[in-house]
Amino acid sequence: MNKTDRSAMIRLASSLPAGSEERRHILSALSEREASVEKVAISEDTENFIEWVLATQSKMNPNAVVNFIEKKTGLEPKQPAAKKPARRGPLQLGETVLVNERKNTNPLNVDACKAYHNRVGMVEKIGDEGLTIAFYKGDNEHPSTELSGDKQYFDGLGSGKTTGLYRWTPKPAYAESGDGSRRMFEVVYLRAGQSVDQRSMEQIEQYVDRGTQKGENRNRAYYSGRIINLAISKKGQPYFSMAVQQRDRPVHMNPVEGKVLYIGPIGGRPSGWERDAIEMGLAAK
Repeated sequence: MNKTDRSAMIRLASSLPAGSEERRHILSALSEREASVEKVAISEDTENFIEWVLATQSKMNPNAVVNFIEKKTGLEPKQPAAKKPARRGPLQLGETVLVNERKNTNPLNVDACKAYHNRVGMVEKIGDEGLTIAFYKGDNEHPSTELSGDKQYFDGLGSGKTTGLYRWTPKPAYAESGDGSRRMFEVVYLRAGQSVDQRSMEQIEQYVDRGTQKGENRNRAYYSGRIINLAISKKGQPYFSMAVQQRDRPVHMNPVEGKVLYIGPIGGRPSGWERDAIEMGLAAK
């Protein structure tokens, strides 16, 4: 469900009579969806900490963020690499490809694309009008360098919709990158344009997750995990990447365009934050 769909559901729910069966059904579906977004549940204590950070901390100086990461992880900012020109033209012998059934427009490859959708293979043989692909074990999410023994002929010689075969490069091995340690950090970060000042888009949104209306906006500002990369963008701005527990893929954060409000090792939160949160009414005693 994208943001537009979610907003439409909220507006629909707010237009229905309070207590109606349809309204309860929509709110329940929204709550279940929000709960499923996070890979790792955020504790009440962490929710209170997020609230405290948002209420008391200002944007950190980008240089201070970079210096912290360098000191704590040993990482040094990587300079932007020259972009390699995209490979074009017919597929070559030995090239790695990914089968995409949904983007195939060649009727002769419909069955082959359906049978091997999302599989990774290599061009084993090039014929006059088509290619023989030898497939690896696994798929694009869990690729292997070991051939499975499966082979399939595809009509056409190019990469793209005319064959359903696309040039493919495996994702970086995030789990093995970074500073080599297992040290975990937590960050409260607002992307460029992200705001958490308004408590709700509509009053109904407070009802969707009454105890953690912060769940939609506030928890989305919280990340915990390993810092796996520190680099300089082509615009000359620093950014870092985290293999976060709350998402399926790494998250990239730019402390210049976005706002890093807090960064620190897990277990090392500022002393006295709980007392401040209680005094400010952000947490219960």
